[in-house]
Amino acid sequence: MTIRNRLKLIGLVPITLLILLASYFFVTSYVNFEKAQKLKTILKNNAILEKSLIDIGKERGVTALYLGKEKKEFKELLMKQRNFTDNSLAKLKSQLIVEDSTYLPLLLMVLGETDTERIDKYRSLLSSLNGIDGIRALVDKENPN
Repeated sequence: MTIRNRLKLIGLVPITLLILLASYFFVTSYVNFEKAQKLKTILKNNAILEKSLIDIGKERGVTALYLGKEKKEFKELLMKQRNFTDNSLAKLKSQLIVEDSTYLPLLLMVLGETDTERIDKYRSLLSSLNGIDGIRALVDKENPN
């Protein structure tokens, strides 16, 4: 082995170690960045969901009062609360973040850091909100039992 080849080998080892170390820091930094982005998305979605759930709970309470009084009282209050709930649900449908916004999804998939379950739950929530009109129709029937 000549001196020139030995010098190349000696220079190649530190460069390789530096590249490996830099790629390790890049990957860990990126994973932490994506975790922070997921947390930010979850907090935004939870704020929107909180308002909608409060309105749904209010409607549920007014509906219970309406049915408990045998549909003689609380009709006007129930209709007003349904309007509030409809507005809240429309805002929920428009503002809820359900798409995956990762920059390097393949890297996260290899590392096992994907979070598709959360997005699927949000999508199933949005699809189940369409059933509220059917439930309201059952309440408005002559015999709600």
